[in-house]
Amino acid sequence: ALHEAVLEAKEVQLGPNHPDMLSTKGNLVCVMALQGELAEAHELCKDLFEACVAQLGPDHPETLRTKGLLGALAKKTHHPRGHSRSQTMPSATHRIFLVTTAVVTVGVVAAYLLY
Repeated sequence: ALHEAVLEAKEVQLGPNHPDMLSTKGNLVCVMALQGELAEAHELCKDLFEACVAQLGPDHPETLRTKGLLGALAKKTHHPRGHSRSQTMPSATHRIFLVTTAVVTVGVVAAYLLY
């Protein structure tokens, strides 16, 4: 809830596609995924990826990190047999990936999530 409030406040001040907004959205994606909200995190991450490509370009490090996160979320939210697993918590490997992504984006958020 706090991350969403920060996101809304920043969006009012900076606009939806400011680089700081993109970083905050990435953090929110990680928080949502860590809380088991995988389908919602995946949808937000798709929007984030499109915004990163448009604003930063396809080869920007933030765009590439977002692309990796999007792939991990897509893999986790869609069971190979077509059954959704969006209601399950991420595996330990995916949690490590998500926390690592958050650390790269904003280390303080990831450190908070670990404790």
